[in-house]
Amino acid sequence: MAENNKARLQAQGLKDLIRKQPITIVEDAFEEQTGAPKKKKKVPPNSLFQECECIGNNSKAVEKNPQSENEAMFQAEKNSKTGNKKTVEDDTMDQDDASSNKEGEDTSGLSIESNKKGMSIDMYFKVHGINFEDEEDEEDEEDAANIEGGGGQASNEGTKKKTRGKTLCKNIHATDFNDRREVEFLQGQPIGPTKEVVANLGQFLGSTIINPRFVTLLYTSWHGVPDNIKEGMWEYANVMRGFCRAWKKYKGEIKKEHFLKYNTKKEMIKNRPLESPEFQFRKLIRYWSLPAIKNELQSRIEAGENHEDAFVAVLGKDQPGRVRCYGTSITRRSLRKDEEIRQVKVEYNDKITYKNVTRLCHTKSIVTVNAQFPGPRIVAREGDHILIKVINNVQNNISIHWHGIRQLQTGWADGPAYVTQCPIQTGQSYVYNYTITGQRGTLFWHAHISWLRSTLYGPLIILPKKGARYPFAKPHKEVPIIFGEWWNADPEAVISQALQSGGGPNVSDAYTMNGLPGPLYNCSAKDTFKLKVKARKIYLLRLINAALNDQLFFSIANHTLTVVEVDAVYVKPFSTNTILIAPGQTTNVLLKTKSHYPNATFLMMARPYATGLGTFDNSTVAGVLEYKTPPNTHRSNSTVSLKNLPLLKPVLPALSDTSFATKFTNKLRSLASAEFPANVPKKVDRHFFFTVGLGTNPCEKNQTCQGPNGTKFSASVNNVSFALPDTALLQSYFFRQSNGVYTADFPTSPLNPFNYTGAPPNNTIVNSGTKMVVIPYNTSVEVVMQDTSILGAENHPLHLHGFNFFVVGQGFGNFDPKIDPANFNLLDPVERNTVGVPSGGWVAIRFLADNPGVWFMHCHLEVHTSWGLRMAWVVLDGKLTNQKLLPPPFDLPKC
Repeated sequence: MAENNKARLQAQGLKDLIRKQPITIVEDAFEEQTGAPKKKKKVPPNSLFQECECIGNNSKAVEKNPQSENEAMFQAEKNSKTGNKKTVEDDTMDQDDASSNKEGEDTSGLSIESNKKGMSIDMYFKVHGINFEDEEDEEDEEDAANIEGGGGQASNEGTKKKTRGKTLCKNIHATDFNDRREVEFLQGQPIGPTKEVVANLGQFLGSTIINPRFVTLLYTSWHGVPDNIKEGMWEYANVMRGFCRAWKKYKGEIKKEHFLKYNTKKEMIKNRPLESPEFQFRKLIRYWSLPAIKNELQSRIEAGENHEDAFVAVLGKDQPGRVRCYGTSITRRSLRKDEEIRQVKVEYNDKITYKNVTRLCHTKSIVTVNAQFPGPRIVAREGDHILIKVINNVQNNISIHWHGIRQLQTGWADGPAYVTQCPIQTGQSYVYNYTITGQRGTLFWHAHISWLRSTLYGPLIILPKKGARYPFAKPHKEVPIIFGEWWNADPEAVISQALQSGGGPNVSDAYTMNGLPGPLYNCSAKDTFKLKVKARKIYLLRLINAALNDQLFFSIANHTLTVVEVDAVYVKPFSTNTILIAPGQTTNVLLKTKSHYPNATFLMMARPYATGLGTFDNSTVAGVLEYKTPPNTHRSNSTVSLKNLPLLKPVLPALSDTSFATKFTNKLRSLASAEFPANVPKKVDRHFFFTVGLGTNPCEKNQTCQGPNGTKFSASVNNVSFALPDTALLQSYFFRQSNGVYTADFPTSPLNPFNYTGAPPNNTIVNSGTKMVVIPYNTSVEVVMQDTSILGAENHPLHLHGFNFFVVGQGFGNFDPKIDPANFNLLDPVERNTVGVPSGGWVAIRFLADNPGVWFMHCHLEVHTSWGLRMAWVVLDGKLTNQKLLPPPFDLPKC
């Protein structure tokens, strides 16, 4: 007790001096859009419960036993009160008592006179929790070893002895009255800084830190988390280790690249990374000049200058100071989301590599991103700036398309090979750099060259802006479900052989749900996606069709789905038992679970909607919806009963049920609300009429072809089978080098009209060429896409890059320009980026050409794209700066 009182008295004399220190984070260590996540300086050693302590410029890793540590802290706090009954929630607590042992700092070696003018600079650093060690003095080798072996609770005993006494957050409840006003409480527990403090801290850090929970994470200490909250947190140590490790690596790269090359501050600022704001870079300069700073501070203080004046003179007003420690209620889900968000707002490093994967008892090497199949989930928020570095370590040329992202002024990042970029060659890399503007919802990314998207795909989830809510019930959990196809053969060999022979390609061996075929295929029972749910909850299922060649019906046995979004655009909610989703489309549905444990498990099934005459994969992928056992059920009984529960199957529409498909698509309507308006172009500047369908090309001499009547299969828009050039169209357009690459004479309507859905013409030969449509900026466009019966009517999902469009009308038979426009929906038509042209019918879309660049439009059935059912638009620059295509990036791949 005496020692506690002594420490309190010793610390009390420092109260005013410490209080003067602003709440700042040192050296503003968050350069916007420059690389990896940025935490503090020291990479923590291996330990399950560990962190980077946010104290001045020193971030030391500390290992603790959280439960015993908290018990000790709570007991110490109780003892220090000496019988005082006041609680931590009481804002009127005694300030003298509140100032004791501020921040839990060890002050036993300090005198109450230590705030006087004669205090040494080292003592001043100690009082303020500031450490000016240079990063180069730290042992990188030891850190690396600790990181690689991290995650376990056991650690080096020497580390324990060295750091055990360095816990700096013992008074976790912010006992100073002024500090308490910066803390937000929930049910008597401190849960983090107030919104005002977060906003101020975010403003100081710069625009990179938009996420308050991320700021809170930097602002808090693991030791301040009450045990009941701590139980629900998600591997805090792993998150902190990732922050620290990436930040240290980033600092080293920046220092090597920009600080060791130049001698003066002026040169450093002049040659800084373009994406680094100058005011932040100046702080880094100060940080890496610390030995000189320390000497200057010492000289000023020895000359009699006031400590605070010396700090302001040398470091400016944003001087290094400690970060206060509070408890936090960050949950497992929010941590995981913020980890992904933080990565996206800075940079992803995606490596294209081979990986051996086994499905249907067949093992093969496939092309993956970061050895994941399906690929990694990318999560961002509306307004985020995305930097994704793709490194090609395989023999195939690679390009990645961010399907549905508008890419305003950043067409260079859109991704289709030979349209907006040359592909990334083996051993090369490319940074996709774009901003998500005015979009939120479910999209996906995939390879956009040949058939590589059979394995190169993954979810791209855009969360609403901070503080924005969904226009529907808040879900208990969000679950991406991405459909794909699996080939035992190599899909690249499949399409190569088909193009050479002129016949149709072999079909896939299975459909997949999150990469797994499910129990209805042979040798696949273990490869089944399972969704475990709780009763009386709402789940948001983010459905994505990444399959190559098939539209799919999807249903969950004995459950109703509520459609709330398509292609990252909210729609008027409606209920259905089955949804239809085409390749390239996404659909968000709400799943409301049953009000009680149902004593059954339920299959989630998807199978194709097939309308063409060609062969297709007539199989069914299935996953399992499983209810979590009620908490009062004995474990042994629940295991037995789960195995014996009936497995219920949904009833799916027939394979060619066009009637259901039509009724489903007709239900899709935009919200058309004040917050989410449907800005349908009412006045149309340019009308286009495109026929879409199959055709043939003659067989080369001395070759036997397997297409219709000895020809080769082809496909076209307005009888033009689009041929990709040898260089990128966007690059040719931007540098005005179109001669010999493309022509601007794509037909606005069929050159030879015929009865499109009647008896097909005898001549099925199509023309080939690289023709594009050129339109001025801000042109309002209407396109009617008409299916044809040539080689069989078929539903074609058409995808337009760079834009969303409104589906203002659709019907069967031939479009009648005199009658059908009168029935167009210009009030609340669905807005999307991929639409199915009805089999034997037509669809009309409208959009505003407000995005300069070259934009691909193609059928998202990959076989049809390969045959030439594709074209491209050129949207010219507008007059204003924000209406012009930006220059190409320096690392744009070369052909």
